[in-house]
Amino acid sequence: MTESEKLIENEAEAIDCLKSNKPTSGYLMLQESIDMAIKALEKQIPKKPDFTEDKEFALCPCCNGKGLLDKQKYCDNCGQKLDWSDEERPT
Repeated sequence: MTESEKLIENEAEAIDCLKSNKPTSGYLMLQESIDMAIKALEKQIPKKPDFTEDKEFALCPCCNGKGLLDKQKYCDNCGQKLDWSDEERPT
């Protein structure tokens, strides 16, 4: 299989492909479209939630949106996919 016949297997590979093929000058609309696609794909890569100092609330790791419900799949504020695996509330 040649390099051009490879298939993209996950969001991270798609992001790398978009970044490496983004035009560096001209084509402003294409550049902006690629930036939007990268941003949307990055939101689909799950990130572990953060917690407030008092450990009372879970926060979105991207926008610090408060009040994430336990095991909520996506942030209501920014749409970031959340990863609760092996996550225990800190005590």
